[in-house]
Amino acid sequence: MTDESRPCAILGASGYIGQHFARLLAEHPWFETPILVATERSEGRTLAVIWPLAKASPGPLERTKLVARSAARLARDGVRVAFSALPSGTAGPLVRERAE
Repeated sequence: MTDESRPCAILGASGYIGQHFARLLAEHPWFETPILVATERSEGRTLAVIWPLAKASPGPLERTKLVARSAARLARDGVRVAFSALPSGTAGPLVRERAE
């Protein structure tokens, strides 16, 4: 493993599990600040605004805005690692798209 951090994204970042990923990845040494991916409905909102967890939102990410991104767009942006907190019905088509 190299000392370089890797670009990553959290799919479903506006949900409960996605926010746990955000808490764990906020200052992870192996990954860059994650791109917080959500639906168009949540796009533009900050993590601090939607944070429902009892623990405080992760400082480095609390002002980060959620974005709507396709798998292809994330790949073009250099993201090679995505942590999925998507429901299975949503994740299935996305995984198939990336596999192709």
